[in-house]
Formats: sequence, structure tokens, C-alpha cells
Amino acid sequence: MSIFIAGERILKLEYEFFKEEFEEIFGTPPDLETRRFVQDLGEYKLLLIKSRDVPRLVNTNKRVIAGITGKDWYCEYLLSDPQINSRINKRNMREMCNEYKSATTTYTDLILVKDYLTIARAKICSFIKEDFTTSPSVCKSVVTCYPKITEKWFNGEKELIVVSGETEGWVAAGFADMGVDSVATGKTLKRNSLKILDEILNTNAIVVSNKRNYDKVKKLWKTKI
Repeated sequence: MSIFIAGERILKLEYEFFKEEFEEIFGTPPDLETRRFVQDLGEYKLLLIKSRDVPRLVNTNKRVIAGITGKDWYCEYLLSDPQINSRINKRNMREMCNEYKSATTTYTDLILVKDYLTIARAKICSFIKEDFTTSPSVCKSVVTCYPKITEKWFNGEKELIVVSGETEGWVAAGFADMGVDSVATGKTLKRNSLKILDEILNTNAIVVSNKRNYDKVKKLWKTKI
């Protein structure tokens, strides 16, 4: 049976939207109350996982036809492809998703098939302490959930501290000089006396598939793609 995967956090964040979307496409909404990670969607199965893992599974597992993730994790995964990584720099990073809506290389087979521009919107930003007055160029360490994006943004010139989340605390406590993470409202930064330094790229919810399943996914979404 073919599997459709989705980042659980994105579905929770925008549940009312995706409830209608799933009912229209699959005939049933996702169940986010019982914490059942594998669910029936008619002739398909739904697997709930972390958004960061969606692009890798869509790319590598033949049973997976498509998945819902964030544009941030799509970009992070694309940068793990050496052929794509070599073409991306700080100047063109913001256009990476547009440039690689179809990413078919020796290592990658991904197609961005649906761009929910207004759903789960945020920005990937670098940030420092509010009272930091020296030039950011003196910062040596950066804590992040996005090592590939961060390394590319700083041209490999910073020591990376890779964590799974809560990067704000690392900077606020002085365990890292700077942070790079997803920022939606900026309230968490403000509460921790932090401020945005640079906006690296915009992110929102997307559906990704692959070349072998694109026609099937296009038929599922009908005129939505």
C-alpha cells in the first residue's frame, strides 16, 4: 500500500485547513488526538513523522508517494545533495526552492508539487542577544537545527552546534554566540532578550513528491497542483 507522510507539527499548527484538505482529497481527516502515527486514508496510509524527515523519506522510500513538510526542511535536504550544494551561495539561497522545484540529480529525486504560501509561514533567521553591541563578525559559534543552511549562510566560517530545538536558550545562556532557527512571531526571541540579525529565507507548508509518483499525486490533488 502506498504511503502519504506528513509533518505532525505542521498539521497541528494548521489543523482546520488540512482537515478540509484531507477530507476533499482522501475522504477522511487526519486524527491528531489519539497519537496514532499510522492511519488509514482509504487506499493509502498516512504516516505522521517530524517535518525534517519528510524530504528524505520521500526521496528514498519507494512506498512513499508524497509528504507535507516545510520549505525550510526541503531546502535543508537539498543542500545535502553535493551537486545542488555546489550551486548555492548566500546570494541565491532565498531562491533555492524556486530554482529547484524539480530537483532530479544523481542523489535527489524530489518535486515540489504544492506550495501553500499562506500556511505555516515563518522565516529562518539568525539572531543574537539584544545587548550584543560588537560586530557579529566576531561571533564564533552558531547553534541551529539547520546545519546545511547555516553552514552555507556563514560560508563555513562558524563553529556549528547542532541541536534538535530550543536554540534560543543556548544563545540566552551564553552557550552559543548566535542562533539560526525558524521564527514565526518573534515572541520567543523577545522573551529571551534576543533580536533578529538576518532573515535568511522564507518558509511555509509544501507538498513534495518524486518523479516516479508525480502523476499519481497530481491526480490525487486534481486541479489543486
